[in-house]
Amino acid sequence: MSGVCGVVRMDGGVVGRGTLDAMLEAVAFRGPDGRGSWWGDLDGVEDDVGSGEASVALGYLALHTTPESVQERQPLTDTEAGLVLVADARLDNREELLHALKPRRVNGVVTDAGLILAAYRAWGEECAERLLGDFAVALWDGRKRRLFLARDVMGMRGLYYRVERGRVLFATEVKQILAAPGVETDIFEPAVGAHLVGAYGPADWTFWEGIAQVPPGHAVVVEAERVRSRRYWELDPGRRIRYRRDEEYAEHFRSLFADSVRARLRSVAPVGVLLSGGTDSGSVAAMGGWLLANEPGVSVPEFRAYSFAFDELKECDERHISGPLAEHFGIPVTDVPADDAWPLKN
Repeated sequence: MSGVCGVVRMDGGVVGRGTLDAMLEAVAFRGPDGRGSWWGDLDGVEDDVGSGEASVALGYLALHTTPESVQERQPLTDTEAGLVLVADARLDNREELLHALKPRRVNGVVTDAGLILAAYRAWGEECAERLLGDFAVALWDGRKRRLFLARDVMGMRGLYYRVERGRVLFATEVKQILAAPGVETDIFEPAVGAHLVGAYGPADWTFWEGIAQVPPGHAVVVEAERVRSRRYWELDPGRRIRYRRDEEYAEHFRSLFADSVRARLRSVAPVGVLLSGGTDSGSVAAMGGWLLANEPGVSVPEFRAYSFAFDELKECDERHISGPLAEHFGIPVTDVPADDAWPLKN
């Protein structure tokens, strides 16, 4: 996972250079492939980093995982529209978006972040509902003096924010916001209390007073006078798909399942699967193995499995189920010793 962060002085004040540096450094491990920053005014015009007059600062920590991300240099800018974007994202519906948006290619490539920027330019705040995958997006719209935040429907990527008088901070992790000068560190007791009794509070709660998270499937817009949160996706329990034959349901499911696993095999790094004896991880591993063996366009540097190994608590060991599956598809397996890993061992 990559990392994002930023500060916007809605009052036109100056963002201290040390503020963004502290937020980036708080999760430096997220940027093994480099970091980038953008400094500018509220109109989205880039400023000299050394001028000390920037009111908007965005930062990015890079972890390259997809072929396109290797050529990605964030923050991304659209100077014509006054847009600046940072995104921790992996999109699954690239082909659909490429066809709909026809964005400009840089060095022959359109990155996932580039697609998101093009989607915002085309569809504005409604762009999030067109994105499929894992993402946390932060975009400063200089023309509208608007900060746009959006998070994927499953909440796979973190995105937190704090709105103060005249200042807004956002980040991948809470610790980045806490690292910024002047941020109070008061505990938000209702969230702690709910957690201790096993209850769920509102989806935007965190353990820190004044720091909220963008709920899964939501977009948050921060402007000078107000904060708006909109749920852009939710499950429709009344929707039905009707086929004439039972086999058609299985065919449709298999097609969607193959698409999902195929999308997660789009990687420049080795891919691993946590494999147990259950039907869920077993199905994922089997589909991954089948795709790698049968689809010429699907390849990864390495595909391997990790399985918990119980040599003492043999009734918990499932390798007699997962092992033959891995062997059938030629998937190397690393056993993870688990007898001493349970919480009450000692």
